[in-house]
Amino acid sequence: MAEAEAFETDFWKDANLRKAWDDIVPGEIIVQQQGRERFLAVGEGIVEITARQVSIVTDMAIPAEKIDEGRVEEARARAAARLSEKISDEEVASVNASLARSLAQLQVRRRRRS
Repeated sequence: MAEAEAFETDFWKDANLRKAWDDIVPGEIIVQQQGRERFLAVGEGIVEITARQVSIVTDMAIPAEKIDEGRVEEARARAAARLSEKISDEEVASVNASLARSLAQLQVRRRRRS
C-alpha cells in the first residue's frame, strides 16, 4: 500500500534515515487519496519513501476498473506461447516481463471485480 501516513515520524528517528528507496515488482498497489482507495496494477519500477510522501516511478500503472480482462488474457496467452519458441535470452527476458505485467493486471482485475 502506498500510504505515507503508515510511516510515523518515530520510524525515521529510529532508523536515522531521511529517505528510503526500493524496487517495485509487477503487482498491486493501493493508493489512498482524500479518504478514497484506488487499486492499481503496476509494473516494474522504484519507490522513494520519505517522512512526508511516497513517490513511485513505474513502467505501468493501470486502475483496476480500466483493465480489459479479455485483452490482457490474450496478451498473456501470446507471451506464454512465445516462450515455447526458440528465442534469444534477451527476448526471453522481455517476454517474461510482459507476462509478469499481464499476470499482475489479471490478478488485480479479478480481485477487484465490480
